[in-house]
Amino acid sequence: MKLTPIDIRKWEFKKGVRGYDKYEVQAFLELASEEFEKLQQERREFEQKSKRLEKEIEEYRRVEKSLQETLISAKETTEKAMQNSRKEAELIVGDAELHADKIMDSARKKASKIEDEITRLTVLRDSFAVKLKGMLNSQIELLELFEDVNKDEDENKVKEEVIAVDKSDPEPVIVEPVNENAHESDSEEQSPSANMMDDFLKEKSESNGPL
Repeated sequence: MKLTPIDIRKWEFKKGVRGYDKYEVQAFLELASEEFEKLQQERREFEQKSKRLEKEIEEYRRVEKSLQETLISAKETTEKAMQNSRKEAELIVGDAELHADKIMDSARKKASKIEDEITRLTVLRDSFAVKLKGMLNSQIELLELFEDVNKDEDENKVKEEVIAVDKSDPEPVIVEPVNENAHESDSEEQSPSANMMDDFLKEKSESNGPL
């Protein structure tokens, strides 16, 4: 049975032979009604406060959830940013390494080309030195041959002059030294020795070939 303060005030007791004092009973009922009404009022206030607190708690829970979601989103965003930064850093480092490798490879190729060119020039220098040496030796041999030919010609000429003098004049004849310049001028004319020297030079140049 639900009991209200009004029910308490209007409650009637059965009367007995020696019943309760009517005024005392009414006073007690009035006091009980007031206290009960206070309790109900407090209960209503508690209920309202409880509802308000529940709303606040719900709001706090909503805010907490939002904060958690924000924190999770921020964490995910941070992780993604860190991953992207790592990837970008790796790409930058990879590009730098690739560029460095290309530079090193290009430098190595250039160094190899320079070394090849140095080797080629060294071979050409050595070949030129060998050919030049051979050419000089040929010229020396030619000069020696030319001197031998002139010497033989001078000796033959002296012998011929001595024989001619002996035949024409029995008197002794003093033979003057042969002028080398005269022989050189004679050799400049197309003498047999000059022709021989030209042939020898031609053969030497053909055998040695161009430098």
